[in-house]
Amino acid sequence: MKLSTVRYLDLKIVIALLIIAAIGKGANFDLAVVPTSQIRTYLRPRLALAATENCVPLTIQHLAGSQGFGGGLRWGLWGAPQWKTGGPGFPSVWLALTPGKNLTIGGGVTAAFQDGENLNGMQAFASYAWGAATPTNNLTCANIHVKGPDDFHYRDLLLTYSRNWERKPWRLALSYTVHLLQCRIHIRDRAYYATKNFNLGQMHIGLQRQLGDIWECGAEIALSRDAFYTGLSLFYFLQ
Repeated sequence: MKLSTVRYLDLKIVIALLIIAAIGKGANFDLAVVPTSQIRTYLRPRLALAATENCVPLTIQHLAGSQGFGGGLRWGLWGAPQWKTGGPGFPSVWLALTPGKNLTIGGGVTAAFQDGENLNGMQAFASYAWGAATPTNNLTCANIHVKGPDDFHYRDLLLTYSRNWERKPWRLALSYTVHLLQCRIHIRDRAYYATKNFNLGQMHIGLQRQLGDIWECGAEIALSRDAFYTGLSLFYFLQ
């Protein structure tokens, strides 16, 4: 597949997800019915799940090692705030560029599903990898802005350390992510405005498999005290 064809397909995917984000806004995530004293407790597990769905996939964090261009999709299979009743997630699209052996930069158009409403995110990230012959350690920093609900939006600055063990065609990856969320609440129905900060930590476990020369599929599980998440991914990388 030619590089120009791949980029054209990526553009169509991005446009489709932006259309979903534009029409997906609802009013079911209604903070107006939550007592002011309980807003933080109500939001924490839901933001934890949304933050997990917006994390940079483990597959794309470990593209470093050679120069090239890559991208792909991730689909949330199941997410549950507070480990209780949950549901399937939305697809997200990711693009990445490795200008050097150790550096990866990119971005994503992401989506999460909470209480019948879409949380749509845009993000940019940078990853630095290091190791002996092949980079096995990775440090990723990302900035995410999530909108969608009528009553709030949030920014998430996240930092992830991950390590992978490879035995071709398989790769096992473990990571720990710290989220620094700033949530701006604007409940116009009762003229309540506030900013609440959340610090969240999550562990991710991923298993990836190479499919030929450019494709890689993977499965990922994220665990924290506030949420549980599983997802599948499919990515390509052109050198």
